[in-house]
Amino acid sequence: MANIWLLSLVFLICFLLAVYNHKKHRKYRQLPSPPGLPVIGNLHQIGELPHQSLWKLSKKYGPVMHLKLGRVPTVVVSSAETARQVLKVHDLNCCTRPGLIGQRELSYNYLNIAFSPFDDYWKEVRKLCV
Repeated sequence: MANIWLLSLVFLICFLLAVYNHKKHRKYRQLPSPPGLPVIGNLHQIGELPHQSLWKLSKKYGPVMHLKLGRVPTVVVSSAETARQVLKVHDLNCCTRPGLIGQRELSYNYLNIAFSPFDDYWKEVRKLCV
């Protein structure tokens, strides 16, 4: 009998912590997003012609939307004016390469010009190559 009470107490504490964490993360403004599935995310909503599927989704969710393509969170920008603003104002935040394990191993911990993130080191290596 004591095991049942202890188990229910642990379950209640875990449930309350999950609700608290969910409310804490909700205060940040999130981008509109179509509902996705747990493992594949929004891959099931992209058909044979991805550009047309993304266009249809942008008509429903707006010019900037958040998709999960598998495990990878992706922000899709579909209007020309928004894309211009993203690429001019927020280019350092948006135009970096993802850090993958294979690239790290091939480029000696991202010290290669091809796989290095855009920062001061990359600028110096590019100057050497030019």
